[in-house]
Amino acid sequence: MPIGRTDGLQPMLTPAGDPIMTAKFLVPVLSSPVLDRPRLVHRLTAAAAGPLTLISAPAGSGKTVLASSWVRADAAPGPVGWIKLDEEDDLPGVFWTYLLTCLERAGAEVTGVGMPKVTQRIDHSLLVRLAARLTERSAPMVLVLDNAETITRQRIFDDLAFLVGHAAGRLRLVLLTRVDPALPLPHYRLEGALSEIGSSDLAFRPDEACELLAARHPGLPETAARAFSSWTRGWAAALCLADLSNGEPGTGPQDPALVAASDMAVYFRTEVLEAQPAQVRDFLIATSVVQTLVPGLATHLSGLREAEVTLRVLAHSSVLVEAVPGEEDAFRYQPLPETCFSPNCGRNRRPAGAA
Repeated sequence: MPIGRTDGLQPMLTPAGDPIMTAKFLVPVLSSPVLDRPRLVHRLTAAAAGPLTLISAPAGSGKTVLASSWVRADAAPGPVGWIKLDEEDDLPGVFWTYLLTCLERAGAEVTGVGMPKVTQRIDHSLLVRLAARLTERSAPMVLVLDNAETITRQRIFDDLAFLVGHAAGRLRLVLLTRVDPALPLPHYRLEGALSEIGSSDLAFRPDEACELLAARHPGLPETAARAFSSWTRGWAAALCLADLSNGEPGTGPQDPALVAASDMAVYFRTEVLEAQPAQVRDFLIATSVVQTLVPGLATHLSGLREAEVTLRVLAHSSVLVEAVPGEEDAFRYQPLPETCFSPNCGRNRRPAGAA
């Protein structure tokens, strides 16, 4: 039985012998109403004018919502292919089979390019042929890779970099990821070939959060909405999981922060905390007992020699840790993660960081 077709038709199997799952090519359909945020759609449109766009932020930040809203708004510079990646795609042969199939479905001409025949590698000549085909296009096309953090093999990223660099601007790559990919990002930044959208960009501004909460919780006082927005730092998942039917901040057990904390804690622990390497999880739990962290204290609490580097990486992610304004080398946990580390999350105490 052939592994895949080389005549430009959709392959039936991956090199691993598994069927191509066409559901992975579908742009996500959002099940609940989404707040239109034109500023982000416009920013993504501008970003996609270049070869590489990185939307990198922790779980629940709104990466997929933004990209799918952008595609459905017809704001992309050309036809769009979408792949929702998973751990099984972290094999060169499987990854490139899906990528070629996705491009073909989006309208790319891949006749003569060929398909990978084994899982562990691909022939470099396949990349050359694909780049040549893309270069022949009169207009660019966009490839969105969702869940790109599931790809860990350096060889795959090296091959992606080759394709982007040799497609004469006809391929616009958009990566949605929880961690920065193993691409030569400093090189792209130096050349002005990289656009980045991060956690702080995706965070809901107070007016956006108020509009979202008002739509979900009619009658909620604006003061309560703004207080909750401030407490969550505009984190999309927290705003969407909130149950704000009882009271306002500052009313004891009816505090919306407490009402919402239980569901948010489950999401935070499963999607954010457990996604971190074990060493980082241990570091987070060990150091979350204090209000302000400096590298020396973080090292003492965690026993981790690389505590300062870890702090700075976590601060860069924006959802877990932030720099203390006006204080050099001082960091603090944002209120939401700090609450979610507690075993009593949302049940019998006020969040330590809540106003």
